[in-house]
Amino acid sequence: MYLAKKYLGYWSQDKAKHIITSIWEVIDTTYLAPYFESMPSRIQAVIDAKGGLT
Repeated sequence: MYLAKKYLGYWSQDKAKHIITSIWEVIDTTYLAPYFESMPSRIQAVIDAKGGLT
């Protein structure tokens, strides 16, 4: 992922799309699950902070 982020600006849009899609397809859902599950409380924290830092 580091390389994709570092060099994304140097690739064509089609190549960047291919790289991002390839990375997305290999990410394990167990890696992403905690982020999805924490979103309601994270969103509420932003609301409570009136858009400020949380």
